[in-house]
Amino acid sequence: MFQYKTRTRGLGSNHNIRPGDEAPRELVFENISEDDRENPPQGSYFSHVIERKNKLEGLYKELLQAPAGTAQETEVIQRLIQAAVGG
Repeated sequence: MFQYKTRTRGLGSNHNIRPGDEAPRELVFENISEDDRENPPQGSYFSHVIERKNKLEGLYKELLQAPAGTAQETEVIQRLIQAAVGG
């Protein structure tokens, strides 16, 4: 099931479609590409994606600088794994 907006039933009307349902002729799908991906509003989907990406990149850089086989490396690996699984 997905959401769509129609122009035929009034601007901004939301309707649910289930598999096998016939959709109105004039579908107007919301275009995700219109979102500001470079400077998204705080709390938006893209702002969360950018924050997570930056956090993971920072931890990875920290891992590259940690001496191999040390407790520091183990700690950074654990933090990186925790961040990657959503913790």
